[in-house]
Amino acid sequence: MITRNGVDTQDHPSRDVLERVWERHSTLRFATIFENEAQEASFDHGFSLIEAAVLGDTHAVNRLLPLADTRVKVDGWGAFAHAVLSSDAAHPQAHVECARLLLPTHDRQERGANANTLAMVALATSSPQFIPLILSVSDPRAVNAQGRTALMIAVHGWVHEALAALLPISDANAVDRDGENALMHAITAKNEEAMQALIPLTDLLARNKRGESPMQLIARDLPHQPLHQPIMDAMKHRVFEQLAEQERLDLAQSIASTGGSEEMALNSASLAKKALPRRPPRSL
Repeated sequence: MITRNGVDTQDHPSRDVLERVWERHSTLRFATIFENEAQEASFDHGFSLIEAAVLGDTHAVNRLLPLADTRVKVDGWGAFAHAVLSSDAAHPQAHVECARLLLPTHDRQERGANANTLAMVALATSSPQFIPLILSVSDPRAVNAQGRTALMIAVHGWVHEALAALLPISDANAVDRDGENALMHAITAKNEEAMQALIPLTDLLARNKRGESPMQLIARDLPHQPLHQPIMDAMKHRVFEQLAEQERLDLAQSIASTGGSEEMALNSASLAKKALPRRPPRSL
């Protein structure tokens, strides 16, 4: 079939998406009462703009942008999101250019299936060239229907650039509806790079709703993996750091409660920290 933008989509990789665009256009056009011909034309151009974005047709996007109703959405996404989601990973440049042109039209409230944001859907699979564009319109604190953040989902995608971009702007200790944080998701995904990056940022004493800590999860899920021991060693080191810090704070609070100043309490606790015996951590 030849599209309105003149492209034969018989074997196009995004043919399914294009068919949904045409179906949505036909359904809404039949159900919509237009006030005038200009509104009708803008509506039609809105769907043609999404079609051009899916195809990565920068010429058509440039031509349609001034004419189209950019509020038109298909599958919950506008033209910018479709340019990102339809990209060919091997040859993304045309879609990157389309996305840059369409960026000002993006609705930051857009959500796809399962209440996923564009960052949740695209970061784990998109070309690294899209990452700055996606993050410029994304809230890393947003959660989907399962309470998961973009960071929790990205660790399953194994895209180094996505992980590196999300870590500085995300809360590593945020938990989903199962009480699992990003590190627990990384363990499930067997993503060693993500585990190493998240261990220093995560409360390793935290447990999910099944009562499992990260160390218990890795012992259960990766008992025979070569990365098991180095990761466990890093986790144990982090746990001892957390316990030592907690002892220091507990001692400072105890000294302060007897009438000492906060500064005196913290200084005394810092000195005492070296003399405190290292107790083994509770079951992890």
